[in-house]
Amino acid sequence: MIHLTAKLVPSTLFWHNAPLDSVHRLLEKADRLREAGDLREAERHAEDARKSSQQARAHIEHAAALVCLSDIYRDMGKLGPALRCGREAYDILRQQPGLPQRHNEAVAAYNMGLIHHLLGNHVDALNWYQTARRMFELAREYWAARGNVTRVRTCTHLERWIRNLSNCLTRTVEHSGFHSTLIIPARLMGGGNDLFSVAELKISGYFLGQHIVIGNRAFQVHTLTGEEVAIRRGEEYRVFEVPESACPTIEAEKGDYVLVQRAQREDPTMRYCVVEGASWLDFGRFQRDATGTVSFESLLTGRIIGGLGDGDFSIYHPIALLKPTG
Repeated sequence: MIHLTAKLVPSTLFWHNAPLDSVHRLLEKADRLREAGDLREAERHAEDARKSSQQARAHIEHAAALVCLSDIYRDMGKLGPALRCGREAYDILRQQPGLPQRHNEAVAAYNMGLIHHLLGNHVDALNWYQTARRMFELAREYWAARGNVTRVRTCTHLERWIRNLSNCLTRTVEHSGFHSTLIIPARLMGGGNDLFSVAELKISGYFLGQHIVIGNRAFQVHTLTGEEVAIRRGEEYRVFEVPESACPTIEAEKGDYVLVQRAQREDPTMRYCVVEGASWLDFGRFQRDATGTVSFESLLTGRIIGGLGDGDFSIYHPIALLKPTG
């Protein structure tokens, strides 16, 4: 099983030059419904978008609707329909001229890699991942030449994520009984090519096993909730390396990681949390004063600031500390 955060879902990665407003609204609604777990309604909106774009002969929007449907079917566990929609989308996008469309072709190839990965077709998955990385490299060069820093960063992160997915496939993973492997994104505090990695979690039913692999290193799981760590469908999980300056406060050591679950709001009752923005990351805790005002104290800088406001960021609550085994 592969756990995708919102920014790694293929349908959210499309580049639209001049989208049809009606189709674009349907796809945005479908994405919101999918994220909320209302897959039936999401499917209905995505199907409406597919029909509308097909009637309008809007090829890019038609492919985007097919990838959106593929995402929804993948979440439903309907990998056959997901594969058919994904392949049709790729065939459409491969025929579109121009370097900007290589970005969308890369998205479609990435989607195909994910589906084959889940199907256990490892050779096909590796081939699709290779195609996606090659197309994202072309797209990155195109965006760089035009000074689009955001798109360059997106392509770079996706290339690294896909490279790590490929590495997972090339390692032998044993499955027994009801155990399976869950792959989720892992973010390191250092720079360079190792900034983005993956964590491989063994789960039995809904519960996490005792060990996690991040990159090529093994870690032992120490629950922070007093109970077995449950991994639930529809929730968003991440793994972050604990910065050295935050270690004393959260009783961690240099080299430890933390497994976190996304929260919907600021929670002063939590001992600490991880807050991630588009280009920044902070460990800290929320505080509420006598007037009810919530502030945020950074464990990295010691600064106390007001509420984080309505910016583009995500809040994660810790559920397990991950300690290297060797």
